[in-house]
Amino acid sequence: MLMKSVREIEQINRRLREMIDKLPTNTFAAVFAALVIGASGAYLLQSSRAATPAPAIQAEKGTLSANASAVNDTTASNGLAVKFGAGLPALGAATYSATSGIHLGWSDFQTQMQGDLKARRSYDTSIPSSFAASAAAQDVVNNDVSIWSVKLDPGAFSSGSMDTAFNNFLNSIPAGHKTYLTYWHEPEDDIQKGTVMGSTALTLANWQACVNHMGQLIHAKNRPELRNSIILQGMWTYYSGGYGGTEYWGAGFDANVDDVGEDIYANGVDTNGFTKYTPMANKLGYTEMMNWLNLHVISKGKSWGMPEIGAHEEHPASATGAQIAAEDQQKAQWITDSWTWAKANHLAYYIYFNYNATAGLPDDQSNIILAGSPSETAFRAMVNETN
Repeated sequence: MLMKSVREIEQINRRLREMIDKLPTNTFAAVFAALVIGASGAYLLQSSRAATPAPAIQAEKGTLSANASAVNDTTASNGLAVKFGAGLPALGAATYSATSGIHLGWSDFQTQMQGDLKARRSYDTSIPSSFAASAAAQDVVNNDVSIWSVKLDPGAFSSGSMDTAFNNFLNSIPAGHKTYLTYWHEPEDDIQKGTVMGSTALTLANWQACVNHMGQLIHAKNRPELRNSIILQGMWTYYSGGYGGTEYWGAGFDANVDDVGEDIYANGVDTNGFTKYTPMANKLGYTEMMNWLNLHVISKGKSWGMPEIGAHEEHPASATGAQIAAEDQQKAQWITDSWTWAKANHLAYYIYFNYNATAGLPDDQSNIILAGSPSETAFRAMVNETN
């Protein structure tokens, strides 16, 4: 086997040139010499390459720098490609489908935020006849990533009796349209209560069976832009005072689940009745959540994000205008800080839940929507960063 380094090839060419210098100076000799050098160099270079393994490099499988990320690409050989840039989370929102009073529809919300959002959260109560008939239909027109979920009879879905309808739905999703699909988002409370859908009560076992079944149906399409996702209730799922103690990651999830969503809110009130804007890393259950994610998701190359994030503004009826203004400033800062946290932790998406949540209080006392100049300004800055 002939192995030659570049230095060895240069040495051989140098010796050939020395030999040529000693030849008679005529045209034929010069041409002949040139041919000898060219042929020998080409032969030696090729033979040295032939003695090494032929490289088959797929950059998306290598170690990516901080400003690069692997993205789905149906035209690539491996279904993935490398995207260079900041790798920001897909920024989006959950909104009313159409504007109703203070609740803005998608188009009006984007106008208010002065930019183009990249993702949208939606929910259906049954399997739509097609993607165009689903709550996520407008995402295709707007080129938004779809974060979609559905709640179905767990007995019927896990048995396969809904397979034809669900396969038809999957087949109707336009090629290349990135869609996260979830069976029964935030199941924790419904599992504890045994909530009945159709003729079956939800249990941990049949929820896990449905998640696995949905993942198998999705993966059978061999379309990397379709991702099976579970959505849990953030830190509360792992905190010992919440749902901690229950293991939601089921057998088969390693193969069948592609993504995990964590719904996280700034809520709860202090002793004076105002919202507590606790930093992410200080929230109860944060360490437990991150350990769980590292074990089941991050270490296995799966994606994760926040399909819902929101910040309440709760205050007592006696609150002064100055107190309410100060609270809105805190809300704006919490939103900004949560975005910084999402970027640092490489979340795939960040979806602000732009609905009012009264929690038993009048709307003007418990406001989750991005109302008020500081919180609007904070979110606009995030939109501008992603545009």
